[in-house]
Amino acid sequence: MTRQCSAPGCRNGSGLHQFPSNPELRLQWLRALGITDHDLVSRAAVCNEHFSPECFSNLTEVKMGFSKVLHLRSGAVPTKVAPPPARVTSQSGSLRLIMVQI
Repeated sequence: MTRQCSAPGCRNGSGLHQFPSNPELRLQWLRALGITDHDLVSRAAVCNEHFSPECFSNLTEVKMGFSKVLHLRSGAVPTKVAPPPARVTSQSGSLRLIMVQI
């Protein structure tokens, strides 16, 4: 079974971060994402798209090509709860992006 982002409306499968084991921080993640199913946490993950740049400890290294994987800072909480843009295929077959604004 392929893992996907657990944020509502997001199905991204790359750049995933497991929910923290610290109960207080885990609760902050759940609240930030609007997730009410606490049983989901054991298998849940959140993609990079739901974190602001300040949440990553090695963003500069990744941008410069010295690292390929983004690492979260200790205590980071998802800040971008809207799902990333959805891809929709029009009747003509071309792709267009739809921005979701909350």
